Amino acid sequence: MSDPVATGDLLYRGVITNSHARFSYAQTTALCNAAVLIHGCDPVAAHIFCRALSASVLSSTMIDDDERMTIHWNYDGALKSVMVDVGAQADVRGMMNTTSLCDIDKAGEICGSGGSVEVVKSNAVRQINSGVSDAGLLDVVEDLAYFFSTSDQIETGMIVLVQLVADVQQPVQLCQGFMVQAMADCDLEMFEVLRQRLGEPAFRKLMARPLTADNAFEDLVRCVCGEPDHIVSLSSATPEYRCRCSREKSRSALSTIPKNELRRAAETGETLAVNCHFCNERYSFGSDDISALL
Repeated sequence: MSDPVATGDLLYRGVITNSHARFSYAQTTALCNAAVLIHGCDPVAAHIFCRALSASVLSSTMIDDDERMTIHWNYDGALKSVMVDVGAQADVRGMMNTTSLCDIDKAGEICGSGGSVEVVKSNAVRQINSGVSDAGLLDVVEDLAYFFSTSDQIETGMIVLVQLVADVQQPVQLCQGFMVQAMADCDLEMFEVLRQRLGEPAFRKLMARPLTADNAFEDLVRCVCGEPDHIVSLSSATPEYRCRCSREKSRSALSTIPKNELRRAAETGETLAVNCHFCNERYSFGSDDISALL
């Protein structure tokens, strides 16, 4: 495997054949910058949102080309909820219930004392499956890894590191994530060793700098697995914050408004607006649009 050079966001996936484990690595700095600016997150909210988005990108390697995964974290603290929708091509969008968390006095009050993680996999035709697990670790990355380990019964280790700076235009200096999962015939005691290595100082030091030609991707794998016999393939997709909303989809949202109110708006020339919660795009509909809908 050659040494890749990071010129932007990227996603790698691979199989560690001798360990019977698979992994994915993502750099999501540009994606996270776009999301933080769109939603106007303060530094604390930005840190959590970047972690949730990056964990979702890592998880996109688990679904087929025509599928999507919707991940919904719910906590009983000030954070309340985070939702992320990601496709197999690593196109992701998300939203937070609370984007201002810097004023919370105690860190424990952000997530509270508990919560849940719900994951739904679907395609254009139907919902394929769904599951829910406790979010007792009070961290979006660790709680998602716990979900995969318990609900999907795929032992998972996951880490995401975020570096923020005081820059209004580019507040996210670096965001990178790594996930390792046990495959069939994997020795679970050995896998637990691999999972624990994700949190060790040597691995975190590698994750604290961007992937470059002199920071070969193999270093990350070696740091977790020693000298593995591994096969790596580069994902054809580049992680991107991309909303799937459109004017037509937003028009359909007007159908939830009672018809008598729509008629009144059409007769008085009132303009109705629909805001997308994922990208803050605002779609306006005049009397002609409303009349056509009626």
